[in-house]
Amino acid sequence: MSMSLQLVLAAAMGLVSVDLFSRAWKGFLGAVAAVVLNRKGWIGRRAMLMRLHGHLALSLLCMLALLASFRVYLDSFGLGGSTAEQMVYLLACVARMAVFFKNFSSDLDALFRTEE
Repeated sequence: MSMSLQLVLAAAMGLVSVDLFSRAWKGFLGAVAAVVLNRKGWIGRRAMLMRLHGHLALSLLCMLALLASFRVYLDSFGLGGSTAEQMVYLLACVARMAVFFKNFSSDLDALFRTEE
């Protein structure tokens, strides 16, 4: 496999891995938010259970997809060993993480909205 293709795959893996991790983390935070909203009396039990189901399912799916993508990328394809690949992966992760942090406040506020 050519080095340029390896670098493109490293960049794609960097973007995808941060995206999946951030979605899984927001899913977990959504589940916590549902429990907090229920304990405060701002949403009912049924709404809490619906939110828990959605957020925990999203979190689990994203974490499984993340594990599977690393398994395929590292073990099946044997990629990620060169310094250039690792640097491109890191730069792609940093770029995607910057977007995640930029939107995190509004995403967190959305988790605590009580209107259905």
